[in-house]
Amino acid sequence: MDKFIYNIEQTKLSDIILIDSVKQQLRIESDFTDDDSFIQELIPDATKLAEDYTGQTIALTEFTYTLYNWSGSELTISETPFYSIISLQYKNDLGVMVDIPDEYIVDKKVGSFTLHFDSTVNYKEIVFKFKSGYESSNVPRNIKRAILVKCSDLYDTERGSYSYNAKSIQTFERLLAGSVITRW
Repeated sequence: MDKFIYNIEQTKLSDIILIDSVKQQLRIESDFTDDDSFIQELIPDATKLAEDYTGQTIALTEFTYTLYNWSGSELTISETPFYSIISLQYKNDLGVMVDIPDEYIVDKKVGSFTLHFDSTVNYKEIVFKFKSGYESSNVPRNIKRAILVKCSDLYDTERGSYSYNAKSIQTFERLLAGSVITRW
């Protein structure tokens, strides 16, 4: 059977940076709230830029992969860092979704993770839900700092990279350089 992914859905579960951290980076008093909604909007934007640059899922995200006519003994997913499995189900002959027994192991790699099944399996439909990314308390410091720098750029465009401030761009890229995932 041919393997193909029919659908991939993703839902961000939380921001990894708190607004108070961004306000501290911007040197804005915590009791000044006029710009809070704008600053709050910058956090996912800066996080997305960091995710795009590194090739990683940074903010904790729930993924749902739906595959049709899947057959094999391994399933490799190119999302990193792997956090946890939520559910792994297949549709039986009666059209009912059934949990796949825990007859597999998860092998975490740089840039992906692989489910190794005990034997070759054949499914007409498989739905795999998992989490990838970091909880806010576990984000590597360099990534958190890069997101704060990018929030500063987006907030204050005169000093930020919009006006081609090369040092700001270099700071963001240098902070993330060790976290870039290269896919072959």
